[in-house]
Amino acid sequence: MSDSPGAVLVAGCGRVGSRVAGLLADGGRQVYALSRKPAVMPDNVRPLIADLTDAASLSGLLESAIPVGVDLVVFTASPDRGDEQAYRAVYLDGLATLLATPACSDLRRLVLASSTAVYAQDDGGWVDEHDDTRPLRFNGAVILEAEQLARTRTRAEVVVARLGGIYGPGPGAFLRSVAAGELRLPDRPAFTNRVQVGDAARALVHLVGLAQPAPVYNVVDDTPATRHEVAAWAAVELGHELDAAAVLSAVSAGTGGKRCSNALLRASGFDFLYPGYREGYVRRLAELAVGGKGNGG
Repeated sequence: MSDSPGAVLVAGCGRVGSRVAGLLADGGRQVYALSRKPAVMPDNVRPLIADLTDAASLSGLLESAIPVGVDLVVFTASPDRGDEQAYRAVYLDGLATLLATPACSDLRRLVLASSTAVYAQDDGGWVDEHDDTRPLRFNGAVILEAEQLARTRTRAEVVVARLGGIYGPGPGAFLRSVAAGELRLPDRPAFTNRVQVGDAARALVHLVGLAQPAPVYNVVDDTPATRHEVAAWAAVELGHELDAAAVLSAVSAGTGGKRCSNALLRASGFDFLYPGYREGYVRRLAELAVGGKGNGG
């Protein structure tokens, strides 16, 4: 898409989408930022307020605001609740409604923010983009259905970005619970996969600009780790002590979860500012050490 400077619609402008919109605008693109409610956006981004699930108002708004349509959509919308109905409303109804609008009739590329929740593996092994997707929970199942919907509802090139757990910009609940000595760890250690919010946005912008992208990329950092490992490291950095038995409990039962590989994203030329949790969390820990408030997870 590097040869196409057409208009971009970022659908869903939370902490990732708003950053994507700003980065694309800074790169010279004409950017429209769609969100359910007013959000703070850079001056060079045009905000649009609409509900993705309201077909009539959405179509009318986009037609009046973007009469020539858009070449690119970055779909970063997310539900405002954690139940299945809310997930289906955004990822299925909202995405289908958006792709059916006249503004998206000549779309060339859709970059869809998905999730590593589509993978069901739980043996602690490595997972890449070619591995089976058989999610065990409704969130992964709905998001996987959205991936499939995207490929059938548009003639545009679809690039799926399966993001790990997003953290930042502030310390978040996990580090705060470590700092307060209130963290409760599961008996069975399990690998988790994460990506710092700034790197998540940069990765999506990177996928916008690739000339010949793959259909799917895992957007995670280089360092899958168990919550036990991260908590133990954070406690040491904060000068606290964790119960060693709690940190090392049930190791004999084996480590679960999955380790998602970012090798394909790396091979495409993307470099992380925060390649692991240590680099990503060290500043957040400093904020906690001096009583900073921070926000985000």
